[in-house]
Amino acid sequence: MSSHHIVRDDQEPAVLIDTLDDTQFPLLYSLLEWSPIVIASEQSYEKLLSLDIKIDVIFYKKNKDNISENMTRQNEFFKLVHYNDQLLETVLKWLSGQKHFALNFITDQLEAEHHKLLKGQNHINTLVIFVNSFKYILNTVSPYEKWIPKGVELIVDDTVEATENLVSKVNGKYSVEKDGVIKVFHQGKLIIGEKLNVVYDR
Repeated sequence: MSSHHIVRDDQEPAVLIDTLDDTQFPLLYSLLEWSPIVIASEQSYEKLLSLDIKIDVIFYKKNKDNISENMTRQNEFFKLVHYNDQLLETVLKWLSGQKHFALNFITDQLEAEHHKLLKGQNHINTLVIFVNSFKYILNTVSPYEKWIPKGVELIVDDTVEATENLVSKVNGKYSVEKDGVIKVFHQGKLIIGEKLNVVYDR
């Protein structure tokens, strides 16, 4: 088959799965609802195959032949892309080259490199990172405003100047005081993580 098989609506964010556990299945399936480009890592592709999820691209460092052999089970076109350094940054550059400018990234840890890319990357327009039931986004214009139910936990970085409708906890964590709009006033760019319910909030 030709490579046109992986063409999708450019407005639908691609999904990159680096690691995946059972608790993230509801999130994953909600992100796949509109048939985005699905990108897997060496760590995740076999799990996705076992769930009968169509994989479009696999980024790998080694074991190309093993991956190709295992992927024959899918029996559809897929692309293999080799990388040497950081997975997320490599994928962002690849997406930009494909003229695709939004990504949802599922992983198990918000590493320093992820934090740096979330705040500073300019390869694509929108990057959202999902880590351990939290959704991390970048907000560039103060204040950040959103209607959130009472009790939802938030994690924010150290650029916060003031908040409304939030109760401060420890280590940059807050909880929503009552149902309603929360505001976070900040300097420069703000990374904010929101704890998700089982049902993914698009």
